[in-house]
Amino acid sequence: MNRCLSKKIAGTLREELSDGRYRVGQRLPGVDALRARFGAGEFAVRHALQMLRDEGFLTLKPHLGAVGKRGCSMTMPTTARRFLSRLLPVAAALICAARCVASPGAYHHPDGRSYADFVWKNVLPAAENETVTLTNAHGTAKVSLVGANVFSYVPADGDEVLFSVKDPDFTLLRFPHAGIPVVWPWFGWNGEAGTAIHGFARRMKWTVLEKAETPDVSRLVLELVSDERTRAVWPYDFRLVYTVTLCDRLLISLATTNTGTIPFEITEGLHAYFRVSDVDTVVLRGLDGCLNDSIHSHLPDKEFEGDLRFQAGENRAFTPGKGEYVLFDEGANRAICLAARGHRKLNLWSIPESSCKGLFSGDDWKHFACLEPATFSREAAVTVLPGKRHELLMSVKAVAIRR
Repeated sequence: MNRCLSKKIAGTLREELSDGRYRVGQRLPGVDALRARFGAGEFAVRHALQMLRDEGFLTLKPHLGAVGKRGCSMTMPTTARRFLSRLLPVAAALICAARCVASPGAYHHPDGRSYADFVWKNVLPAAENETVTLTNAHGTAKVSLVGANVFSYVPADGDEVLFSVKDPDFTLLRFPHAGIPVVWPWFGWNGEAGTAIHGFARRMKWTVLEKAETPDVSRLVLELVSDERTRAVWPYDFRLVYTVTLCDRLLISLATTNTGTIPFEITEGLHAYFRVSDVDTVVLRGLDGCLNDSIHSHLPDKEFEGDLRFQAGENRAFTPGKGEYVLFDEGANRAICLAARGHRKLNLWSIPESSCKGLFSGDDWKHFACLEPATFSREAAVTVLPGKRHELLMSVKAVAIRR
């Protein structure tokens, strides 16, 4: 191991942490990104991170990586620093939970700002819902410019394919269960402390680059680029291009380009809500031979066999295999064919009746099943180098079941 290179890496990161480049609770670039940045081996990078941990500049968390923290006293014993580094996150979580109980729906950033202040004022533009509609001989698709959410897809010879709550408002703080939300640049709670779940892309207004329609093919191209609002919660330069194509099926492309000078990592997903007649009766085919993700779903790491019968409260993930799946819905007399590329996992999700109070009207909770092509684990995060591009693709087609 090159100890001189480790010291150089540690020195650079130490300066950036001291200068406020990385905020408290913010995750540093992963090992692969740091290797690419410094031209170093894995052991040199890990040794540098361990040096900074022992000096109190960061913590190393399982499944999260290196996370910036306030500088500890250099004279504090190592055992004491390690004890505090483990105790403080637990204390912060308990405080946050107490605040949520006291004020339902309120999540607080460590510096005291409310979830609404942090997310709404620093990231979200003041925008009303604005919808773009694509129409041709094959059907109709509706896209909200707030979040680039395709919230309706109706084939010409069929019924609505996507689930949506009634009159979804994508500017609300509590994001509606609807359509295909864009999860980016982090999945779930992978962002730094106090930031919104599933990233900020689904909460911002996108710019229309192109809208083109012919009798057989319609296309909408949207763009989201980094600015002072996005850098307030994620300090990287990027360009997102979201392309929706309506032909004999619905095609979606989410392309990420690193327009900055340093690598960054993303976890992402297309959180598709598919409308079904009854979630407890639909069957998913295409998982045969796919590996259960035990970290996410607490199932054994083994190959899945056969078809999967969905049920309310489903929450598990699989390696993608061929990336082609069919959701059979005999109650609706149709099958929804899904194909995806550029993802590390397929996440399956639905909500149990016990958890849907205040979220859905009537029995709406049983009329959707989520199939999400995604990369949700920090360990499997996609590293995008400066000037490079990564693309997540999804295809959706509904067909009648032949009896």
